[in-house]
Amino acid sequence: ETTEASAELAGSGLVAEKAKRLQKLDDMRAEGTNPYPYRFDRTITLHELRERFGDLEPGTETEHHVAVAG
Repeated sequence: ETTEASAELAGSGLVAEKAKRLQKLDDMRAEGTNPYPYRFDRTITLHELRERFGDLEPGTETEHHVAVAG
């Protein structure tokens, strides 16, 4: 990166904005908050899955789409 490019970025406020955002991430982590939380919507429990589809052979495909977690 050239000094000209660095000066251009600094003049545009991008360097300050990046520093601000990185500090916000550090603050969230220090508070014990995950800055990139995940979400997973379960549609069926493992118990229900085994009850409904436990008799299928491994590799069998059906028209049902489910999401389990754990």
